[in-house]
Amino acid sequence: MFNSATTTSKNFDPKRIFGGMSMLDSQSYTTLFCGPDPADENRILIRKIVKINIGTYAYEETRITRGGPRPVVHTNLTKIHGFDLDEKLSVQEIAIRAMHRPRPQILGFSLYYKPLDRTNHVSIVENSLWKIAGCTWTEWFQAFNDRRDMSAYLSRRFWHL
Repeated sequence: MFNSATTTSKNFDPKRIFGGMSMLDSQSYTTLFCGPDPADENRILIRKIVKINIGTYAYEETRITRGGPRPVVHTNLTKIHGFDLDEKLSVQEIAIRAMHRPRPQILGFSLYYKPLDRTNHVSIVENSLWKIAGCTWTEWFQAFNDRRDMSAYLSRRFWHL
């Protein structure tokens, strides 16, 4: 439902990976790691926690393969359930919440950009895992809204150059 794929004449802009949704945005993300990828020395790895909506956060992991002026980019975005970047908690409170946390659906999306001969390929694909036992209507609507927000976040990150 929220998947998309297209070809475009736009090239990837590396400045879009670092920072938030706009030039002046420094509140909606926290960079956890930025450096060489341990799995492949020809790639750069960037790990961030990003705010995709009010009170909704996701873990973003981006791998950029160095290939001259036209790199290959793969971004994974996974929702973090019950997390607030601005909330200050004690270690004891974190432990209590971890013991009693519900098991949510695992929601994730991937953005893949690859330069081709005369055009460039961009795809956004959902890769979510659903609970076997099902969920309530409230959980279903929340998951639907989160999936919509995550897909829109990746689209804005790439297309609004």
